[in-house]
Amino acid sequence: LTKVVHQLGIAGYLETVRGKGGGLRLARPPAEIRVGDVVRCTEPDMALTPCFRPIDADCPIAPSCLLKSALHEARDAFLRVLDGYPLAELGKPAEALAPTEEALGPIERYGGYSNLPEALRVKGEILANIPDADLQSAEQCFLDAIHCARQQGALSWELRSTNSLAKLLLRRGQVESARRVLAPIHGRFAEGHGTIDLVTTRDLLVALGSPLSS
Repeated sequence: LTKVVHQLGIAGYLETVRGKGGGLRLARPPAEIRVGDVVRCTEPDMALTPCFRPIDADCPIAPSCLLKSALHEARDAFLRVLDGYPLAELGKPAEALAPTEEALGPIERYGGYSNLPEALRVKGEILANIPDADLQSAEQCFLDAIHCARQQGALSWELRSTNSLAKLLLRRGQVESARRVLAPIHGRFAEGHGTIDLVTTRDLLVALGSPLSS
């Protein structure tokens, strides 16, 4: 994985962010990155057989072999298809909205589903990431998820939904509001500080300049 990340960084597809809360992010808009180019970068020889590599191209039947030519043609066709897909078109959250709402309908009407907070949160994430994102409806989904989690006494679900809400608030530039929703729930956890959701909460608070209780 480290080698692949390094290759993609050199090629200008990824960039690293240093410090707490850092990591990796795209160095170009996803619409400008073609899947075929990424494959070429990470698999430069695309050697379907050993004879594709110059160092191994000493096969005694190479002059009369038709398979290599056919495989070359297949490889080129494969890459041409991938060249037609930018990263921006691979994730289409709008297509997930209808089935999510259909599944939530009877659950919200009749109840009895312990994972309802997470289902509401997922709907909010979809609404926040579709083209022409409906941020107000997304925020309401996160608030409903938090309320439902509290009713269930499901602290972990509440934490995850609060993280989603805080990220949305930050997206709107509401820094102080994000800090106010994150700090109280972070303080309610006495253990589990290595879990992904709690690490996310901590990193968000650190990025916001909030002191953390020991």
